[in-house]
Amino acid sequence: EGLDFDEEDSGNIEITVTDSLFQNNEDQGIRASETGSGDVEASLTRITVFENNQEDKAIRVEEENNGDIDILIIDSTVLDNDTDDESLRIEESGSGSGTLEIRNSNFTEFDLDNVDLDQN
Repeated sequence: EGLDFDEEDSGNIEITVTDSLFQNNEDQGIRASETGSGDVEASLTRITVFENNQEDKAIRVEEENNGDIDILIIDSTVLDNDTDDESLRIEESGSGSGTLEIRNSNFTEFDLDNVDLDQN
């Protein structure tokens, strides 16, 4: 992966990425997984995820317990990744809530599980 975050207890994952390129990675460009009760919060501004060789998503975020997901993506592009699936996968499989806000960005497709989308 380009960036890979794992957290297993009550701590949070807080990510801020600006003006970055994720290219030619073996897996996802960005991945965050929270399996405890903590939250996943990310602000991704002017990023490009391009030509990665992942088996699933260019960007993947998972939360599996009581925590929440809050993702903001601005002025970003995900394209030409070797995937038969969606370019963005956000999954809230626990009892928490999920929000994805996308502004002025280009994604081929995305897959959301128990996550609300605000896009324009």
